[in-house]
Amino acid sequence: MGEQLRPVRLEGPGGLGGHGQEPFGVLPHMAQWVESRRGWMLIDFPVDSGLAFLSAVANAGPRDAFYARMTHWAAPGPWDVTIKPMDAAMFREDLPSRFRLQLVQVSFPASDLADWSTFGG
Repeated sequence: MGEQLRPVRLEGPGGLGGHGQEPFGVLPHMAQWVESRRGWMLIDFPVDSGLAFLSAVANAGPRDAFYARMTHWAAPGPWDVTIKPMDAAMFREDLPSRFRLQLVQVSFPASDLADWSTFGG
């Protein structure tokens, strides 16, 4: 993949929170959202690394149904790519609010991982 990618978090098909742990004790309001993402992979990247990841995956294979799911929101089973801004004052109340782009979250069906094995060959 050429550039060094630095994922922040990877959540797998075992459930968000990883390894079968359920985060509902701390965030019970998230239970419905977490359940809706069963069978999905979620990867958080710093913005530049997330864009490099998407470019690398898109360039690794043909422009087929997998590519359409990855790049087009209206394709069947589309990937969800979200850029998350973060307020510098979120953890420091003494600072004024100052937002910056912090994170790219890439979410996709775990079944798409099988398609990656066909790339490059």
